[in-house]
Amino acid sequence: MKQLSAADYTVMPWKNGGGTTMEIARDVANEGYRWRLSIADIRADGPFSTFPGRSRIISVLEGTGMRLTIDGTPTDRLYRYEPFKFAGAAITSCALLDGPVRDFNLIFDPERYRARVSWHCAPLDIPGDQHIVLSAHDGCVVNDQSLALYDTVFCDDPLFIRPSNGQSFAIVTLNRITH
Repeated sequence: MKQLSAADYTVMPWKNGGGTTMEIARDVANEGYRWRLSIADIRADGPFSTFPGRSRIISVLEGTGMRLTIDGTPTDRLYRYEPFKFAGAAITSCALLDGPVRDFNLIFDPERYRARVSWHCAPLDIPGDQHIVLSAHDGCVVNDQSLALYDTVFCDDPLFIRPSNGQSFAIVTLNRITH
């Protein structure tokens, strides 16, 4: 089990220059990355960067929410802890519902991975597999390790997750596709 602290994440500009993101981790490949996890602050309405050949799953972490327009079609409103999947190549823009938001992003190669992001707020036991846990609050305990706000744990072993006072956490599952 490997724990990463939010203080160690790399802050970098968005691909389109419209803001910054905190990169949690990535699986590097010769052609770029196979998947990347990040947390981004969206301070104003505007366009998203495009990621041809990738899929995205986004969730609001802080703030009221947002509405995306993807290739000209508006989505339903996205609120906290509701994962939303869309094509990385899509022309996407964001309209904030009531001020800035912070979001959690998974960008991945759908030819190499099946991916899922799920949010929980109750204790959970998960059998051994490759999982990543993001704590959305202080005090979430994963296999006896306490996580601070936005810390992550990477684990291939069974997980025993105990959130503090019913606070939320995300589980990211990435299953490699074999050809």
